[in-house]
Amino acid sequence: MIEDIFDRIDAESETQRRDLTRQKERLEDEQLRLLQAHYADAISLPVLKKEQHRIEGMLTDIDQRPSAYRAGREDAKLRLRAYLHLATNAHAFYLACDDARRRLCNQAFFTKTTLKENLDVTSEFTGIYETVLDPTNRHHTEFWQRTGQLHPDINLEHSE
Repeated sequence: MIEDIFDRIDAESETQRRDLTRQKERLEDEQLRLLQAHYADAISLPVLKKEQHRIEGMLTDIDQRPSAYRAGREDAKLRLRAYLHLATNAHAFYLACDDARRRLCNQAFFTKTTLKENLDVTSEFTGIYETVLDPTNRHHTEFWQRTGQLHPDINLEHSE
């Protein structure tokens, strides 16, 4: 299901990449027109330099976005896989750890754990595990497994 979500985000990213390509072409055309205007003595050298500098900054930003997206995407996938792997194998992983590492595991999973006098234990998950272990997400996963489609309640606009 997560791969499906990433595929859908990638499809949206491809649309944005095409928009960036068009924007880059417009900026390059603008650069050329500014240079032509300068050669025709329609604008001064200081104005040309200022405008070329502005356009260069925008072009640099456009050029860096795809690689930043790819790096962020890969980092997100690696982290999510690690979180899911740890959540799936938490008990075995915990038992295999020494006390110091168990403490780190507890800190990774929980923001708060309370042991009451009657030996009831309550806990609050950290942000990522609160999300990963949310029963709603389990419902979405089961829907995806049955239908091969994302649950209609999943909104990818907030996933980027």
